[in-house]
Amino acid sequence: MADWAFSGFEYSDRNGLARNGVNIPLQPKVRQLLALLLRADGAVVTKDVIAASLWRAEACSDDSIARIVHQLRKVLSPYDDDLLKTVYGSGVRLDCDVKGPPVGRLRIAADEMIRVAREMSAGHSARGLRRGVKALQFAVKAFPDYAPAWQLMADAIAGLVVRGAEAPEVAALQIAEYSGRALALNPDDPGALAAAGWALAVLRHRWEEGRRLLDQAAAATPRSWFVHYYRMWLCVGERDLDAALAEIEAGLALCPLEHILLAMRAFVVLCQGRVDEADRLTSEALCLRSDADSLLSVRIIIASLRGDHQAAIGFAEEAVRSQPQERWTLGYLAYALARAGRRDDALKALRASNNGYSFPFMDPVVHLVLGDTERAEDARSELDTRGVPWRVFAWCEPRYS
Repeated sequence: MADWAFSGFEYSDRNGLARNGVNIPLQPKVRQLLALLLRADGAVVTKDVIAASLWRAEACSDDSIARIVHQLRKVLSPYDDDLLKTVYGSGVRLDCDVKGPPVGRLRIAADEMIRVAREMSAGHSARGLRRGVKALQFAVKAFPDYAPAWQLMADAIAGLVVRGAEAPEVAALQIAEYSGRALALNPDDPGALAAAGWALAVLRHRWEEGRRLLDQAAAATPRSWFVHYYRMWLCVGERDLDAALAEIEAGLALCPLEHILLAMRAFVVLCQGRVDEADRLTSEALCLRSDADSLLSVRIIIASLRGDHQAAIGFAEEAVRSQPQERWTLGYLAYALARAGRRDDALKALRASNNGYSFPFMDPVVHLVLGDTERAEDARSELDTRGVPWRVFAWCEPRYS
């Protein structure tokens, strides 16, 4: 039995597209686009949502989207040449009546969108996180009472602001909105409590309120790695690196391959002054997660502090190559070049790192290395004022010392 019926066609996720009982072959991405349009029930599906659903965290151009839309139009046009409408500057929609599955099956579709968003967010890249948010926004448009989607959006925004890809002021408001929507539906949602608590403490300087929400999240679900991750930030802000490390270890006991925890463990150990141990932890973690670009940032700092500037620059260039869309990698390259005494190259990389980013992510440490202490202090003060997450490490950051 078909899940969907529209303009003489039948479609199901299992059997694909058919008309009058005859199957019509579709390429995978063309089929995915059709399924997306059917679930939109006549609403415009934007290019961002198409990219998020069909390409996940992969690179995708407008031309790639246009090509898939053209291929679907080519399939449908022999039967109805006015079925697929392009809304210029926005996206596409189906211009017909659609008979869809019961609401319960639509809820399964929303669950699938959640899964897609989790997969895209898992790498913690800015591109993947942004696409994850777009996919989730599509899900909550159909089901505004779907708490898991709101909670995951709050997590994704937290990930973006940590990577310097979202302004802290904007992120604080978005996390409050998304976690608030989740908590209105489920007051005990640990993920929403944790994200809201982290944002209150780290982004908005409201430490007691944030700690209370994070403690409530930990009580609700003691077996959640992301609750430990968020609590780690508060421990650093409270100048207790031992407690921060204990939170990370508790998270790794639950999720041993989570690369953001592996990177933060090595970084906190480095902040404790244990350089050799941090180096060992980084090397071991890269054997487990060679795809973890965040671990390269720790390796860059360690090599620079040891005076091995050629290695530091090499690690930074590797990070730039592996994540060409991530501007923070250029910031780390600027730091490595500055430590190597290559002032002009460092400033050029620093300017490139700030292109399109929401705050000057690496300015304080780079200017400090270059000897411009006044400019470095101004940049660090801006991080404090705006609530940039990484400011909580300033008191123990080895690059500042």
